[in-house]
Amino acid sequence: MSELLDVFIGESRENLESASQELLAIQSSGPASERVDKIFRDLHTIKGSSDLFDIKPLTRLAHAAEDLLDSVRANEVTFSDEIGDLLLEALDQISIWFDELEVGSQDPEQWQPISAKLGAQLRHFIDPNGLDSSGNENNAAHNDLTSSDDKTLTDEQRDMLGAFSDNADLKLLSQVEGPFCYHIKYTPDEGCFFRGEDPINVALALSGLKAFNIDMPELNHDADIYNCVTNIEALGCADADAIKQHMAYYEGQYSLTVFTSQALRASCVDKIKDNVALIADQTLSDALKENDLEQVHASAGLLLASQDVSDALFDDAKRAVLECLSTAGELDFLNRDAQANESGSENTHIDKDSTAFSAESTSTDSTAGKLGDDSPQEAGGNSPHASMLCGKTLAPHEKAILTQQLTLLNSDSYKSEFMFPSIAGLVGNILGETFSDEDAVAVAICNALDDETIKEQADEVQKQESAEETSVEASQTEHTAESAEAVSDTKPLSSAEDNAQPVKTERQAVKMLKVDQAKIDYLMDIVGELTVAKNSLPYLAKQAEEEGGSRKLSKQIKAHFSIVNRLTESLQSAVLQIRMVPVSHVFQRYPRLVRDLARKLDKKIELCMQGEDTEFDKNLIESLSEPLIHLLRNSIDHGIESPSERIAAGKSEMGRIDLIATPLDDSVIIEIRDDGKGIDPQKIKLLAFQKGVISEAQLESLDDNEALQLIFAAGFSTSEQVSDLSGRGVGMDAVKTMVSQAGGTIEMHSEVGVGTTFKLLLPQTMSVNRVMMFEVNDQMFGVGMDAVVETVKVPTSDIQRIRNEQVLVIREKLIPLCNLRDALGFEEAEEKEEHSILVVATPHGEFGLIIDKFHEGIDVIQKPLEGVLAGYAHFSGTALLGDGRVLLIINVQEVLAQCL
Repeated sequence: MSELLDVFIGESRENLESASQELLAIQSSGPASERVDKIFRDLHTIKGSSDLFDIKPLTRLAHAAEDLLDSVRANEVTFSDEIGDLLLEALDQISIWFDELEVGSQDPEQWQPISAKLGAQLRHFIDPNGLDSSGNENNAAHNDLTSSDDKTLTDEQRDMLGAFSDNADLKLLSQVEGPFCYHIKYTPDEGCFFRGEDPINVALALSGLKAFNIDMPELNHDADIYNCVTNIEALGCADADAIKQHMAYYEGQYSLTVFTSQALRASCVDKIKDNVALIADQTLSDALKENDLEQVHASAGLLLASQDVSDALFDDAKRAVLECLSTAGELDFLNRDAQANESGSENTHIDKDSTAFSAESTSTDSTAGKLGDDSPQEAGGNSPHASMLCGKTLAPHEKAILTQQLTLLNSDSYKSEFMFPSIAGLVGNILGETFSDEDAVAVAICNALDDETIKEQADEVQKQESAEETSVEASQTEHTAESAEAVSDTKPLSSAEDNAQPVKTERQAVKMLKVDQAKIDYLMDIVGELTVAKNSLPYLAKQAEEEGGSRKLSKQIKAHFSIVNRLTESLQSAVLQIRMVPVSHVFQRYPRLVRDLARKLDKKIELCMQGEDTEFDKNLIESLSEPLIHLLRNSIDHGIESPSERIAAGKSEMGRIDLIATPLDDSVIIEIRDDGKGIDPQKIKLLAFQKGVISEAQLESLDDNEALQLIFAAGFSTSEQVSDLSGRGVGMDAVKTMVSQAGGTIEMHSEVGVGTTFKLLLPQTMSVNRVMMFEVNDQMFGVGMDAVVETVKVPTSDIQRIRNEQVLVIREKLIPLCNLRDALGFEEAEEKEEHSILVVATPHGEFGLIIDKFHEGIDVIQKPLEGVLAGYAHFSGTALLGDGRVLLIINVQEVLAQCL
């Protein structure tokens, strides 16, 4: 997967998650406008970015969802649960496609029918008559009404060309290429400029483009000048597939009509003949009657070149006809029977105007934009039409622009190679011409401006030159005074100067940097190596003192160790903070889960989340996502009753699940509470006995709290029927295993008729651990410092036996003991007068580990067991010591389970 695609998928997943959360919030609290806007922006970003890749089905689906939300924003469509469900389904489908893109298994051909179906269902809410449930366009009736004959244009198509320009049909006919012609109306999205789009260039890049118009509606005084409000129409020669492919990214912003060149020719027959008769040139008329095509071309070309544009007889229609006759590739269509005009048309009309604005909106006909109204331009602006423009009435702003450009042409600082293209382009847009040299531009401007404007412009140039000469002389005399004033006390600026130069506030840059997690993990590994190197310094100090006999060198090493230790701990803390993320990173996935499962089980459940800003190590919190899903599913399926059962029990029909994260020192407590029916411990014990989980003796001896913990036993389930949610005997035991692997513990409390609470106690980070080192059989081991209660040394006589188990009484508390030599398979040691006891805390109480020797605590980067050692449950991980030895971290609960 390319780096660009990787970035796109990562950012789009964040947008999908954000949109899903907002949709869930809307369905629970109503369609607030700011939430709809947020979802619209998220989908808009996905749609815009997706066009960088060849994933058109994804782009079209995102665009359909965006259009529906746009209609909701405009109050054209009322938001409903059906719309919310369909939008969530579309988001899920896009997420599935992202999964396929990540592994490289995407197949856009298979995506297409899914995209078409969902897109059609989304657009059905916008226009119920436009799309049916299968996603097919309901324009079959329209196509059936069209004739199978393509000999002429329909009335609708004639009106369309007439609205473009009076003689657009004749002009297009003179440039026709290929069997098909098209007319397109393109209304760019208002926010297109913010995405770096250029609508004009989009239109100019259309295949076979011959002419286009640009209409700018009149803006209100409070209009946003950064929004695009341009309407573009274009004519050209190409088939529908070429245009659709070019405009694929802008689907919904344009409407397209395609007709045949043959129909265009047939439609123009009468218009051509009528205007030829009005021209009253016998040679042309005779050649046309005799079908002498060569003579028709020659006569039309001669008349076009010699016509007097000031002659009222030669209006725009006649000129268009002469252009058509002099440039058309073939004129056989002129001999067709006139009744061909009455025939129907088989032309294809393709309408994709799901969101396009009407071309009839209030607009000003900009001469700069209407490129289709005029005859082909000649370089240098010397065409007959250029002369006709001399009498054009210019708007005040156009006159001001032309005056300014003439000033630039006459200025001393004029640079042809830099300035001419810009001046020629700007003047050409206003006058509708093209220019190849400076003289032609100057002449065209003078012809367009009246004498009074030219005189004012000349006077202004002279005034500017005089002012420049005066300013040069004045600057020489004032330079000394200004320098002295700059050295002396500065004077405050006047109010006029303040108004002229307002203070600008600098825009604050976004101080956020996205970094690949692999790079952070690599940095954490480097910190681990540094920690190992730091831990070697005490060994070097000891070696320098014992073997080298230099206590001074030993003290220096220890002094430097304190400095390195402080810096290393600061670096560790900084890297860990980088990896810390709020639990909301995981919590935000669960409202959708609760909503979907509640609907599936026909229950009403409200999920309330607290402490979402509590921070966790990212790796740890990702590993907890699955256990939390199991616990929530358990509360939804087993805990919360159906609405009827809750009402019968005197409860609200709306069940409640609380998901709470609370920081506690270096740990975090996560609680999942429900106000459901609770768990009956007697029923749990009976089921456990029936499934063989406990013996008959245990059935009698277990108390209620111990009975509730049986739900964590492997293969145990309280569900009487197997479903896709529960009943298979897997889930709660897997939850306990995953929580234990993360270094945490899980507890469960329940009260019949009141509800159930699961409490997870988890370390805040699993990267750097403080361990207590100890020695057994001359080998080093460690145990997590958070599990250590105390260390004691007691005489052997204080250790007693109860029921053949060793115990120790410490401050009137009975502590069971476990000899680690026996648990780890070492040989028994010789009898000692004194034993070292490491007291540790477990979910079942405090226990004492009999060891050989205590060592200091140390910070380590714990690594998981791999290879052969991965099968030993006695150890939870390994760490490298400063002297090169490997430290094995004891899994206290597993060791005690075997020992006791």
